[in-house]
Amino acid sequence: MQVGDLVRWTTSADASLGVVLGVTTRSASVQGTYYTCADIYWFEDGRSCGYNAHHPNIEIVSESR
Repeated sequence: MQVGDLVRWTTSADASLGVVLGVTTRSASVQGTYYTCADIYWFEDGRSCGYNAHHPNIEIVSESR
């Protein structure tokens, strides 16, 4: 997952589409554990949220590369 990728939420009855605005690595509460976080802007809601980049309900529709 990279900045500019088009993504969708796979469990919604509607095809909720979004675009990746940023990708960062963050530390979890367990020392020495890190995860990749993707900030996604959802077109339907007009808002952005941060998610684990490997979230099972987020699917890449089109890669920006």
